[in-house]
Amino acid sequence: MSKCHFCNSGAVAGFFMPEGCWCYPKDREQVLCMQHVIKATPLGGMELIGDFTVDREFSEWWHKDGRQ
Repeated sequence: MSKCHFCNSGAVAGFFMPEGCWCYPKDREQVLCMQHVIKATPLGGMELIGDFTVDREFSEWWHKDGRQ
């Protein structure tokens, strides 16, 4: 299981952020737990590139929530 970029929690998904995020502008690819997905402050977008959840449940939430 992948660990979140910010904490030791299990990551739910991986993201590409063309300009990084507010905390890590040089980190273009990040794996995040649900808490940090919600709190993320991307610079220049946040593209879902990997879903680590069972049956891709995160992708369903991500698209329904209107984020992508």
